[in-house]
This record gives sequence, structure tokens and C-alpha cells, in this order.
Amino acid sequence: MAPVPSPKANVLKDLTDAQISDVFNRFDTDLNGYLDTFELADAVNELTGQVLSTGQTMHLVEKYELANTERDPPNSLTELEFGDMVRTIDWDSDDWRKAGGSPLRGTVATSGADQPNGTPYEVVFEQNTLGFRVRTDTTRGLVVVNQVTDPLNLGVIFVGDLLVAVNGAPLGYILDHKVLAKKIKSLGRPMKITFEVSLEGRNAALRERPDTADPEIALNPAKTWSDEKLKRVFLDFDRDQSDSLDTFELGPALTELLGRDFDSSLVAELVTKYDTNGSNTIEFDEFLIMIRSIDTATLDVPTTPQRPATAGGSIDADTFEVTFRKSSLGFRVRNDTERGLIIIKELIKPHAPSTPGTPGMPGMPSTPGGSKGRGDHLDPRVVPGLIVFAVNGAPMGWVNHHKVLAEKIRGLDRPIRVTFKRDIEGGSAKPAQPIIEETQETQAEEKPVA
Repeated sequence: MAPVPSPKANVLKDLTDAQISDVFNRFDTDLNGYLDTFELADAVNELTGQVLSTGQTMHLVEKYELANTERDPPNSLTELEFGDMVRTIDWDSDDWRKAGGSPLRGTVATSGADQPNGTPYEVVFEQNTLGFRVRTDTTRGLVVVNQVTDPLNLGVIFVGDLLVAVNGAPLGYILDHKVLAKKIKSLGRPMKITFEVSLEGRNAALRERPDTADPEIALNPAKTWSDEKLKRVFLDFDRDQSDSLDTFELGPALTELLGRDFDSSLVAELVTKYDTNGSNTIEFDEFLIMIRSIDTATLDVPTTPQRPATAGGSIDADTFEVTFRKSSLGFRVRNDTERGLIIIKELIKPHAPSTPGTPGMPGMPSTPGGSKGRGDHLDPRVVPGLIVFAVNGAPMGWVNHHKVLAEKIRGLDRPIRVTFKRDIEGGSAKPAQPIIEETQETQAEEKPVA
């Protein structure tokens, strides 16, 4: 039985130049005057309702891309080429449905294990972090798997294999793998990535790093790095040149080395485990021990019980998070030098009007409809006496001066997420009287936390 014609596809031959131009411009998301394979696949899906295979997308590019100049990006169509493609293809024909001879039709391998050279395989990723890292082979314009960072990907994805498509859109000729990262970042999950087995690449990786045959080394190649090489990484992330990494600096350093994200509880736990002198920071000798002894296979399993997050930004009965979208956080702080803590001293913004919403912590006002700071008003739970515990998931650690907070967050993009804790040892935080708008203006000349 012949396929039922698609109403969408049947009218494409009659699209005007203006309509073609409108579709082209809507899907030219990087505004460079071309549709790359990512944009082309999305545009065809919008016009026809069809989800293209990798082979079909590549077939369109190869058939309709005219002779390129050196200034044209490879594997992409101009508006003229796109219009020619839309109007000349019979999108409901058997010829089109078989176009590209795509090896991704039918059964597709879901792992690179025990596959012959050149075999494509697809892996579906549910999480934002993909669990592998790549490099660019600039001589061939290819993206190559350079490290597998997630234990679940071991035996599925292999160092040396090629990354050829994302959600069915071929990558084409790539000169910088950062282009790929930028494309992937904006895509929703789950996401499908197509790899291609490269026995040559795998063998080259083993020759260069024979110890990566050990799964634990494959997850954490830094285990085998020299002291000098690790010292360079340490110094790169020691932003304040304190000869130690605080929690703000340690998280990004570990991400750089291990290729995965670290949440605040995990960073704090690592500091507790490897900080031998009670400074709440990691010095270089502690850093070396951490990197060479860390068990990446069980890194996500905390040794202390974690209470699940609850609605409204509450982590537990004494801890909650608030998102700040403005430059000023709306409060001033002081430091408790005996305990190395930063405490809210006073508010310089009024509380948001109390309306029914998410309950606050015991003894505190409720949150109006959520946990986000609203412009010139503070979340009602933010009151004098609270401990500023973490920023963007990075625990503050031991703090000798409250200016540390201002210095840490000054360069951070908004919105930022601040974690507060009740000061149980020092006395319960008590709700403060809201500061009226006139008072806010008179206090604005003093230096608030920014």
C-alpha cells in the first residue's frame, strides 16, 4: 500500500520566495546565512513533519549544496539552495524515503563493543552531562572521543571513535569541537548521538596511553599525571593565589580533570575527606592525594545520608536556596571569625509581600509562590542571622572576612543561587521588620553585597 500523502509535504512546491525566506531565517539560529545540518534537519521537520535520519540529512546536503567557495561553511545550504531543495523533492515518494542509503535505518547498534570498523552506533543520553570528552582532528575535520568520564559509558563508547551526528544531524566538517559543545548545550534531553567505530583511532589511543585499558584510569587519566602537570592545573584554578583551592575553585578544577559536574554536597564531602589541617580548603599535597585516590566509579555515592530536596527551594528543615537575578543581593553581611562563617547582618531591600505560597523554614515567613528573589524585593525567608552557606552550589568553607563573599560573587553572571542555613549554634534567625522603600534608598550609598 502506498504511503498516505502528507498534507504538509504536498504544499511545499507552491511556497513563495517570501515563505521560503521566512522558514530559512527562523531556523538559521546562528544568523550566518546558512543552514547547517542541525538547522536543516529541524527546518525539514517543521515543513514536512518528518524526522530525518543521518543518511537523509547528508543526502540533502550532498545533492543541493552547490560548489562552495573557501568562505562558505561546509555541509550547509544557502537560502537559494534550501528553496530549490524544498520545491523539487517529492517528500512522500518511496525514492525520498530510501534516500541516503542510511545505515541508521532498521536495527542500529547501541554500543561500539565488538563492532567492525566503520560501524555506526547510537547512544541516548538522558542527563545534561554526557559523560565523555572530545577533541578535534583538524586535518580531517572530525570530532574524536578523547576521554570517557562516566562509568556507565565504559564498554559502550570508546576513546578514538568518531562522533558523527547528533539527533540525526551529521556534524559535517568541524574545525573546533567547541562548536559542537555550543550546539549540544541548547538541545533538550533525551538526546541521541551517533558514533562511528574507528579501530585506527582506538589503537592510536592505546599506543599513546596504554594505561587507559584500565577502566579506572580511563575514567580518570589524571591519576597517572606527573606532579608538575597537576601543579599547573592547581595553579590555574587557584584564582586568589592563596596556595589552596576553596570550594569555589575545587569544583571547576575537578570538572576540568574528570569531565563531569560536581554538586555542592559532593564538593563539600571531598573537602571534608581530604582536608587534613582543618582549613576547609585543599592545599596542593592534599590535592595530589585526592586526585590519585579518588574512586570515580563510586563518586556519586555520598558517604553521608542526603535528604531529598523539597518544593520551593528547601533542602531540609534548616537549609534553603534562593535565586537572585539582580546585581545586588539586598543584604549586608558580617563574619563570625571564631567559626569562619558569613552571617546576614541586615537587609537593604524589603521583603516581598506575603501571599500564600511555599512554606518557609520553621519560625519564618512563607515564600510567595516559590524561592526566586523578585527584583527589588527579598524572599521573606532571607532574614538577619542566617548563615550564607554556598553560592551556585559551592560551599563557602572557612571564611576569615566577609569581603570574601563579595569577591567571590562579583564576577558571577546573574542569576546566581545562594544557599542559606539557620544558625542553630549561634541562635535562631529571627524575622526582621521589612525595610520600606525610602529606607532602602538612603542605605544604598553603603556598600551592599554585590
